[in-house]
Amino acid sequence: MARAAAWRIRTPSSACGRHSSRRWCNRCEARSAVLSRYRETLRGWTAPIGYALFRLHLRPNHLTLAGLGVSLLAASAFVAGRTRSAGFLLILAGLFDFFDGSLARASGQVTPFGAFLDSVIDRYSDLVVLLGIVVLFARTPNARGAILAMAALVGSVMVSYTKARAESIGIECNVGMMERPERLICLIAGAILDLLEPALWVLAILANITALQRIAFTRRAMRDTALLSLVVLALIPALSLAGPRSPRATHRSSAPPPIQSGARAVTPDLERVWADAIVEFQRGNNDPVIREFASEAARTSPISDYLGFVLADALAREGDLAAARTVVTAIADRHADSLLAPEALLEAATLAGRAGDDDGAQAALKRLIGSYPDSPALPEALYLLGQTGEARGQRDAAASAYRELRILAPTTGWADGAEDRLAALAAAGITIPPLSTMQRLDRAERLLKGGVPKTASDEAQRIADEAGDASIGVRALRIVAEASARLGRNELAARTLGLVADRIAPERRPAVRLEQARLLRRAGQRAKALAVLTSVESASTESEAAEAGYLKGQTLEDMDRRDDAVATYRALASRYPARNVAGLALWRLGWIAYLRGDLGGAEQAWTRVGEIPGGRTLRVPALYWAGRAQEQMTGLAAAEGGLRRRSRLRPRRAAAADRARRVRAPRTGRSRAGVGQRSRPALWRVGRLRPGRAVSPRAQDPQPPLCRSGRRRQSDAAARLLGDALSPGLAL
Repeated sequence: MARAAAWRIRTPSSACGRHSSRRWCNRCEARSAVLSRYRETLRGWTAPIGYALFRLHLRPNHLTLAGLGVSLLAASAFVAGRTRSAGFLLILAGLFDFFDGSLARASGQVTPFGAFLDSVIDRYSDLVVLLGIVVLFARTPNARGAILAMAALVGSVMVSYTKARAESIGIECNVGMMERPERLICLIAGAILDLLEPALWVLAILANITALQRIAFTRRAMRDTALLSLVVLALIPALSLAGPRSPRATHRSSAPPPIQSGARAVTPDLERVWADAIVEFQRGNNDPVIREFASEAARTSPISDYLGFVLADALAREGDLAAARTVVTAIADRHADSLLAPEALLEAATLAGRAGDDDGAQAALKRLIGSYPDSPALPEALYLLGQTGEARGQRDAAASAYRELRILAPTTGWADGAEDRLAALAAAGITIPPLSTMQRLDRAERLLKGGVPKTASDEAQRIADEAGDASIGVRALRIVAEASARLGRNELAARTLGLVADRIAPERRPAVRLEQARLLRRAGQRAKALAVLTSVESASTESEAAEAGYLKGQTLEDMDRRDDAVATYRALASRYPARNVAGLALWRLGWIAYLRGDLGGAEQAWTRVGEIPGGRTLRVPALYWAGRAQEQMTGLAAAEGGLRRRSRLRPRRAAAADRARRVRAPRTGRSRAGVGQRSRPALWRVGRLRPGRAVSPRAQDPQPPLCRSGRRRQSDAAARLLGDALSPGLAL
């Protein structure tokens, strides 16, 4: 199924009770699924079937939908009381579900939507089959069997739902044994052996146990990793001062700038003291944080901005608003490059407002808006600036802030609040000037980027109808086209791009026409796409002409005009041998010949892929299939030369991968004194992390990166995690 999580937490062994600071609990991984462990082995056996189905011009979605149809027939068989026939139909449905993945891999059609559709159809199939069993027992009548079937239905749904929800919060939850293959086998065995009710007992109990097990697993994973993640990410910059740099870090920057002038390394004893203070802070005891984070060691540490933010929260909870405001203002003064700086200014404004200092609040907000225009805190700052202006009687300035918020962040809740305040100000007699055309265009673009394509398209279409300037009209039509494409209105988007192409300079038209042809292909308008691509082929720009030629060949293939596609691919390979499309064209020529049974033509095309500069990326697979074709024509002995040539290429690639792994792997030997003894064990001691894994995509390297961008990524990750430990007023 499609992965919903943007980052993942690999659960340490402590989540299952096996405490180990250096490795993951392999036993838990081994028992996380019963049949899934054999998936990679079975792929080798099912790959030939996938290629055979591909030769029949089938698509993976065809098999997925066919499996749903067979599941409906199986449900009908259960309703009619023909349980054995239903069992055999379930076997057929399982085969359809099993081979759609093989076909997708063989045809190169592995897409996120295909995975999403397969997951959804699987849920539908499970539901209709179990509902058919419920109807069967209800008609018998057999109340106990109907209740068992409903319990099995609930358990099957919850097994999938708990996994999806765990992945949405970043936890890879594969524990339990009753995944879909096991559930299907249980039903098939019960139906064929006429033991349906005992099979339902097993399915209902184990499926619900699996769901409960995943709930408990997710709870343990979140509890064990939340605090450890916070401490690890907070201490990474400190460890970068004490620990050695990795070869990759050395390669990136020979002389990276220091994190902070005068920063001191954090000792292990100080690490433990700070970690204990955070634990006490989460329990409601603010004194350890106020005592330890106000010390000289905290102020001169590499993470003094984060420690100061926690200190300000503790002071605000104790009611010392002036001291808390001083701390957050110092963060913005001393750490202007930190991602906490805009949040510190926002908190300073909030604290000033709570203390009744509207002038100080307004000054802090203006400083934030002027210094950090791209900060995520900007919408809230603009709204608070408007509120402060209203409180001080500056209604025109407040209206200006609200209007700016509508333009810069139109998809946020703050913009909705600004709309309400503007309406209230207009009702009070304040003149609200309308947005200019350029401001409306900026707002439409931000609406599109913010995921509101329908509103963006409507607004841009109105601007295009009203605009007299050609450049403004082109920009508006571009927004309409992109928004229509996101809404799935590909034909309308292609038509809009046609209007754009007519209004722009001739040298810019080929790129727009190419985009138009792609949209026409998605809309199923292959004849129109072919006409557009033919016009782009004669373009003076070589890159657009080459890409148009390859898309033309693909379109001709989709229209079953394979002879014309062959001629197009051959012309493309001879005209642009140094471009990647030449290698792709020869690759397609080989497959067309292979599927027609012309093994000699296929072998010739695939061999030529490795001979031209544009075929570098496909060189190894082309040589492999050339050897396969030659083997089928003349036998293994004659194909030995081509296979030997391939075997000379593969070890180099494997050796490069091995070298990369050795470079990335943490050092464990004693080639240098102290290597790996300061940074890596400290990370293990604090977070029990597996080498090479991280708790967030913003801190993915076990060796802390020392470059400026790496520090900012670490800061962002730590700032997000610190929000769990802070009060709502200070949470990021």
